[in-house]
Amino acid sequence: MSSKRFGHILFALLVFLAIANPVASLDTVTTIDGRQLIGTAQLDELRVTTDTGVVVLPRVSLDEIQRQGDTLTVTTKDNRTITGQLELEELLLATDLQTHALTAGQLQHVDFDAFVNVDALPEGRHLSCPIRLTLPATSLLLAGKGHSTRPNQIRCGESYILSFEVSTSKAKGTSRKGERVRGHNITIRPYVLFGEGHDYFARLEIALLDGDRVLGGDTHARVFDEGESARPGPYRFWVADEEIENATDLEFRVQLLLVHENEDRGRGSDFWWFTQKGSW
Repeated sequence: MSSKRFGHILFALLVFLAIANPVASLDTVTTIDGRQLIGTAQLDELRVTTDTGVVVLPRVSLDEIQRQGDTLTVTTKDNRTITGQLELEELLLATDLQTHALTAGQLQHVDFDAFVNVDALPEGRHLSCPIRLTLPATSLLLAGKGHSTRPNQIRCGESYILSFEVSTSKAKGTSRKGERVRGHNITIRPYVLFGEGHDYFARLEIALLDGDRVLGGDTHARVFDEGESARPGPYRFWVADEEIENATDLEFRVQLLLVHENEDRGRGSDFWWFTQKGSW
């Protein structure tokens, strides 16, 4: 077999595997010397030695690693915590320009499958399945009717969110204290393009947060045809004026989780792990 033909076959196989198993994410790493890196962690599983033995965690279950003194605490997406020593010679993090080899002793914090601020990413396409991103919310809310087109930088295969349209209207509602107060109805209309190859079951979650505090959100899920362009939703929720006026770090947080229409969505599947926390 000629090397050229072998190369074509190998490329086709890699493309097939990438489509059949879209295992990719945007992960953020902070090192103990203060560096912050965004890339894809090349890791199949994580082994943690604890006082009671070794715990083996599948990659998809990992939410974060946080250093506390000389020990590292691993948190999973279903909010379990495991503290101990990582059996990890080095964590390979592939960025746009290079691959960083980081030892466990260099890690301060690792956020797996991070919600990435698209405005902070370099230009170009960035692969992440599911798509998880944040958008600054203040300017979109103050405009009354705002439009953002940056989400298309982050893609799962050939599927991506092209844009968001955000609109607001004044309305009274019930505060967290049970009082009737002034506020805003917030409506978000995303525009999503789905790749070719198969139909998708898509779950799109959108939330408005002030730091880590959730002010409101909405979720929709259904089957979409391959190659379809669609506007899921619309997404609607109410937020008190006081919540917005007193906020210091307003952002929209978005998760678009895509699986094949007939793919397993039961316990232990990728879908199950990513819906434990969702976008908030």
